Amino acid sequence: MLGITEPAIFGVNIRFMKPFIFGSIGGAVGACIASVMHLGASSTGVTGLFAILLHLHAPIKYIIVIAAAAAVAFVLTWFFGYKEKSGEISEENKSEPAAENNTQTKEPSAEEKTFEIASPLKGKVIALSDVPDETFATGVLGEGAAIEPAEERVIAPADGVVSSLFDTFHAIGLTLDGGAELLIHVGINTVELKGEFYKAYVKEGDRVSKGQTLITFDKAAIEAKGYKTVTPVIISNTEDYGAVEKTEAESVDIGETLIYLR
Repeated sequence: MLGITEPAIFGVNIRFMKPFIFGSIGGAVGACIASVMHLGASSTGVTGLFAILLHLHAPIKYIIVIAAAAAVAFVLTWFFGYKEKSGEISEENKSEPAAENNTQTKEPSAEEKTFEIASPLKGKVIALSDVPDETFATGVLGEGAAIEPAEERVIAPADGVVSSLFDTFHAIGLTLDGGAELLIHVGINTVELKGEFYKAYVKEGDRVSKGQTLITFDKAAIEAKGYKTVTPVIISNTEDYGAVEKTEAESVDIGETLIYLR
């Protein structure tokens, strides 16, 4: 609604994929209606509610367009759902008790249940709630931590796959072999730089190894443009864990534990 779509794209839509498709269909419908009504903006800028300022010559048409786009995406998601159901017990297995033996299964200890996520950057550790962006600070996209980078590179914290890579290279999604899904977002609102000062060394779908360089960036140049380089590291599938806790350390080096999953 506010025109900053990337948190929704990385945090929800691409992760579940169905909302991404439905949102794209909604956007296409809105674009068709705008074309039929010959609606054009008076300048370039974001879409969403604030973009009505770019359509003061035809505000009603603009409201119709965004309402139609949102309605189509909503209705499709409402009827078809946003993710596949998993982990359900089939009918034939509901009445069959699990095979038992004389040995009792040992409950894993707290230590055995803890998974550690290494830091993809070197720098000062910041609580996610202190990130100067409400989308990240409120945990809408998931829990995690943030880093004020001291170096200008992002590495893979573990073996895994590049699940998403924004075309401006300022944000990357990883699915680690252990099952954790990470979103690493270098800077706040840095999508507006359109890829300037960023370089990616991987592409979507690539297999990556722990310690491999993923992205480099020019910290000084980004900050000179007025953008903060604080980097949220989000566990996108937070709901799969009982707790997501950041390290108590004030700073971390690359490869040191940043987040604990329990």
